[in-house]
Amino acid sequence: MLPYDEKPQRMSAETLSTYDRKLFAAHPDGEVTVAWQGGEPMLRGLPFFRRVVELSERYRRPGQRGAHVIQTNGTLIDDEWAVFLRRHRFLQFIPIVERVPAGMGPTAERSWRDDDGHRVLYTQDGDGVTSRTVSPAGWGRFLSTVFDEWVRHDVGEMFVQHFDGTLGNYLGRPSVCVHAPQWRQAVAVEHNGDVYACDHYVEPDYRLGNITETSFPDLLAPPEQVEFGLSKITSLPEQCRKCPVRWRATEDARGTDSSRPRAVNRG
Repeated sequence: MLPYDEKPQRMSAETLSTYDRKLFAAHPDGEVTVAWQGGEPMLRGLPFFRRVVELSERYRRPGQRGAHVIQTNGTLIDDEWAVFLRRHRFLQFIPIVERVPAGMGPTAERSWRDDDGHRVLYTQDGDGVTSRTVSPAGWGRFLSTVFDEWVRHDVGEMFVQHFDGTLGNYLGRPSVCVHAPQWRQAVAVEHNGDVYACDHYVEPDYRLGNITETSFPDLLAPPEQVEFGLSKITSLPEQCRKCPVRWRATEDARGTDSSRPRAVNRG
């Protein structure tokens, strides 16, 4: 994340209100996703998120509905949080593995051991393919096994992003940025209202402006942001362009340029 000097790095009430108002103003009727991630967003406490819901109800038009999403490690969810999240139908993403903050290594290490003290996870430097990387066939078997269980018992109750994204692509309406052929709408909004091209690119060169000064449509309009979205296609390695099922996965997050493809894409 881009380092900011000021502390605490918390979104003010004014910025929150402006963000919600401009978010709903920029969307057509239907579902409007209000998503929160961090860091750990639940550290803001319940009052902040109650305000989020209140503002969404205030600023939405009659034909709109707010769909709330939160990515959290889940450690702060107690009974009060659980009631709130269920009442307002928050979709919760709880990653299995996250980056370990400085100073939290010993705590994380303890959580990576089972009751008998055996280490159940491992650490790795970089993002290259290793001997531990799941093979394409193994990944396919895993998804098929999960799908067979999910389609019998959990449709409408549990949401699996890969399945939702595949259906959206099949219908010609991509719903997940990493699986869309091009994407420039999934911007990241920082605590002070700064807006970046993507949550993977919260870096000075990808700052689009500030939501307190500019509308979302105007932030997304510059040619640089249009090119950023198209680069998911233009930077694809040749073997990916020729893939017969590219419509399903399309392009992953814009991770590297075409001159430095990820190891998994090297011919």
